[in-house]
Amino acid sequence: MTAPAPDVPNHVHEYGGPLHFGDVHVHHFSCVTGPPIPLPDGGHYHIIEQR
Repeated sequence: MTAPAPDVPNHVHEYGGPLHFGDVHVHHFSCVTGPPIPLPDGGHYHIIEQR
């Protein structure tokens, strides 16, 4: 979990990083979350779906 984000409607987050396969092969990935899903307390969460 990260720090609270400003309440910006329909925002998304980018995230990514390296995937290491042994010592000889690396893939880099970059993804985007879905839009915010409201919570009863006024906060929100995002769905992350990877395939």
